[in-house]
Amino acid sequence: MEIRSEVLGNITVRREYSQSDDQQFAQAGKLLRDNRLDLFTADGAKRSLELMDEWFQAHRSVPVSVESIFRAVEERKQEFTWLSPAATNWYKAAEQNPQLANDLANHLAGHGQPGRLANGGDPLFENLLGLFKELHSRRESATPQNIANAQNRIMNRPGPRLQFVAQPRRTEPISPAAKNDDGRAFFTDGLTKQRDGSLGKSPAQYKAEADAAREAANPQPTEREKLSAEDKQWRRMAEEACNFGTHGSQQAIRETFDRAVGSGMSWRKVFEECNQVVAMYRRSAQISGNFR
Repeated sequence: MEIRSEVLGNITVRREYSQSDDQQFAQAGKLLRDNRLDLFTADGAKRSLELMDEWFQAHRSVPVSVESIFRAVEERKQEFTWLSPAATNWYKAAEQNPQLANDLANHLAGHGQPGRLANGGDPLFENLLGLFKELHSRRESATPQNIANAQNRIMNRPGPRLQFVAQPRRTEPISPAAKNDDGRAFFTDGLTKQRDGSLGKSPAQYKAEADAAREAANPQPTEREKLSAEDKQWRRMAEEACNFGTHGSQQAIRETFDRAVGSGMSWRKVFEECNQVVAMYRRSAQISGNFR
């Protein structure tokens, strides 16, 4: 509604919702959740309410009802966030025990490497739901030992299994020694034939070895150690990310940090890897979003 005033100008008055309207929203919300509308996470619920409010502000004469709410959603269906069946099943189950659900989400945030539990997309929600049902049915908390036992039970009985990240297919020899083997006998490797016909090392070879040993004792800074101002900033941000959340989450982020540094990633990439884990922990705190 727009009020025209010579003193204040044009004033738009927002439509206010009554207690009866709130009851209609709540009733429609239960039905929409069953149809996989994201009313579970904080961001999803906020987005849905904003879109519905925009529709009813633009249609002031339409009373709030379950039918009109469904109409509002249908007209702007592509703008709402919809969940997969796996995600919906997980969020519904998580409402039974939010603490256990959050603990499991934190635990799986440290996985995702080859040979470990998958922690992305629908495989993440399926793994969370499988572990949640196993622990919740036994009234067990999400300790590392309880999770390991639950995982073992699930994987050794008929029914849905947990999903793991596949190991990369090996296309090279297993060890560096096997890969670099050129067929020469190791006990003569590095030796050359001397003037007297024996095998040994020349003075020049001994000098080269001495020079190499001296350099090893006094190493020069590597390129990675010669950090630019920008790299120092990325490193500081990555190290600060390791202090996010609880002790358990910090340990998982630190493992990601160490793994990224060990693989030779740039400091910017190290921060991005750590920040992905931080973002997962933040999302896990939103699993019990409310709809009003």
